[in-house]
Amino acid sequence: MATVLLLAATMEESGVELRDVVSLLRRPAAVFAVEVLVEGFERALPQLVEATAFMPFGPYVGMAADFTFVDEIWRWVEGETKRVFLQIPVARTDRPSRSSMRRQLLWAVAHGSPVLAVSETDQGVPDQIDLTCDVRLSGSGIDTILITDLLEAVYGSGTVSYHAGSIAEIDAGALTLDDLAIAIRPGRPLLASIDALAGLADHNREDRDGEKDRDTTASARRLIMQSPTDRARQTSQERTADGDALSSSTDKRKGGSKGKPTGAEVIQPEPADRGVSGKGGPALLVETLTGYDAAKDWALGLKSDLAD
Repeated sequence: MATVLLLAATMEESGVELRDVVSLLRRPAAVFAVEVLVEGFERALPQLVEATAFMPFGPYVGMAADFTFVDEIWRWVEGETKRVFLQIPVARTDRPSRSSMRRQLLWAVAHGSPVLAVSETDQGVPDQIDLTCDVRLSGSGIDTILITDLLEAVYGSGTVSYHAGSIAEIDAGALTLDDLAIAIRPGRPLLASIDALAGLADHNREDRDGEKDRDTTASARRLIMQSPTDRARQTSQERTADGDALSSSTDKRKGGSKGKPTGAEVIQPEPADRGVSGKGGPALLVETLTGYDAAKDWALGLKSDLAD
């Protein structure tokens, strides 16, 4: 039911009428592209087509585009008295190559089979589908209206209307299709379903925020674990880029003059007590370098460990 409501909302957002979709399904080799930013939709829509009588002119059986077709397999599937449709996997790990996608589309067109590409991420459907599809549906995903419609389908509109305030407080965009399925079940109290949806949304949001924090921490950890040489090289590159941008901006404001003093003070490394290096300058030691913060502490610890 949630998948049907999402599909209906997506058709409305895209300005596509149901009669247009039915008319396309009557034709051989119609190509459909559907993009809905809801986790689980890429799996749920093909299941809806195969496992129910929702789509007209069925029953249907899907053939994944990342599978290598031969005539014998296609004829065997057609012999099952089901209409074959080509299912295009869009997930990054399953997406076929461009050449493979072209071959699979040729197979489908030659046999008059419909083509269905479903995307649940910003990655979008493959270019071959996007450029050749007969209808393109694009939806924003789960919102409060969809949750209300789903609850009304299960519990009735009169009962649900009394809890509109609680439903409006749910972070609908954080929910997945699986969340809707496990929270809303026939025979379960309405308030229990609403509380479950709110709790699942909160947990999903916390998990996503935690993943962002872990990514930030991992990035910082990689920076700390760099050797002083790599860290200095990266810092130098960043300063060079920043200096180029600043110089360009300053040149534009001052007519390109570069001879005027800036008032900046150049800080050199402190001379080491052990004397000078072979090149005649001050010896560069970890203890005398500045600007490395936690990386300096790590390097000093490593130096101590190596000595031990």
